[in-house]
Amino acid sequence: MNDFIMARLGPINATLFTLVMLFYMSLYLTAELASAGTLAAGLTKIHVMEQFWGDPNDTTDNVFGGMALSPILGVSLVTLVYTTLGGLPVSILTDRIQGAGIFLLTLVIAIAAYAMALECEMGVTSTNTTTCVAGWDAGRFSDVAGHGVHPNYVPTNYGNSIAVAISLVMGVTCANMFHAGYWQRVWAAESSATVKTATYIASVMSLVVMLLVGVTGWIAYAQFGSNLILPGVFDVTFLSAPWLVNTFMGEGWAVLMLIFGIAMIASTADTLQSGMTALLWPAANYVFDSHHEKTKVLAVVVTMVLLNVGPVIIALSGQSILQLFLLADLVAACAVAPLFLALWERTHPVATVIGVLVGVATVMIVYAVADEWGEGLEMLVDKQGGIFNRSATYAFCLTPFFSGLATVLVSLCFWKMRDYKFAGYDT
Repeated sequence: MNDFIMARLGPINATLFTLVMLFYMSLYLTAELASAGTLAAGLTKIHVMEQFWGDPNDTTDNVFGGMALSPILGVSLVTLVYTTLGGLPVSILTDRIQGAGIFLLTLVIAIAAYAMALECEMGVTSTNTTTCVAGWDAGRFSDVAGHGVHPNYVPTNYGNSIAVAISLVMGVTCANMFHAGYWQRVWAAESSATVKTATYIASVMSLVVMLLVGVTGWIAYAQFGSNLILPGVFDVTFLSAPWLVNTFMGEGWAVLMLIFGIAMIASTADTLQSGMTALLWPAANYVFDSHHEKTKVLAVVVTMVLLNVGPVIIALSGQSILQLFLLADLVAACAVAPLFLALWERTHPVATVIGVLVGVATVMIVYAVADEWGEGLEMLVDKQGGIFNRSATYAFCLTPFFSGLATVLVSLCFWKMRDYKFAGYDT
């Protein structure tokens, strides 16, 4: 991707879009490291650090307490080491293991939890379900059926559910266009036909996994209500697999899930790290043009170590994973339309820069206006649940539109004034 941007739009755009990609991927890496800490804390009695960020007494704060140090630091360091030594082939190998592992693990957890929860529904008491009888409330199913938004965030209705779906689909689509690790895998494929086949298979598997995760969320809500972690404040039933395993399935399953879960998180982390490494190589070649290849490798490795420091610290602070993704996805939404308009031969390099700036301005304006009904910038960076607000939906819909419109209009001006047309790629 960065090679295309450099060849098509020049060094200024290459620098701009590389920074966008690094920002998004750094926050994504932060979220993955935080997931490792959350998973380990949910399945084990591992020591958790004291909260060092935010106000511990503020239940609406975007920080949910301290995190476990060893899984976060361990995933970061281990993936850095084997990615540095093995490169892209090792990262692709872990992706294959992750794909099969997450599918099978989610399938087993969903079936086992549902089967044991069914015993709770029927009032059956067994060695595995004695803890579920007191907390089980099947009536909660009808409260949220078809809605999907918990009233802790916004009123539960179909309109808000559709708005959240739009935010998630738009956000993930925009952001993944800037995932250098994904583009690496596209270009590393054997052929275009292989990419298409893999895309179809992965889409079906992803759909099945998401449906199964939805089942576990419903089971968790029937068992825990909104009392998971922060009673009546923060509902994380969609991240409830560790608690379901501990409640319904026992220690053996907990150990198995911990091993597979950390391995899958590590696979995603090494994909991000290999993609970020690829983004750094053009800069290394430019800065150390006359130096030995080992010097360039050392520079990239040192830079990658430094780029991991921030995600580790933020992950340890206990920041909301969803809030991190919201911020990263909005940054990507500012730049996605100008980026892909570069496929149009009339798009001028100046227009893409202006388009990105218009995208940033659009996000600021949307949240400034949304402040009038309590969904302003505070919900974007400080308070929890921002992805569930209508302001996020408006931002994800309007930002790509206006950034793309600005890119087209400025390009048309250059076309009319200077008859601009892309001359073609150097061969």
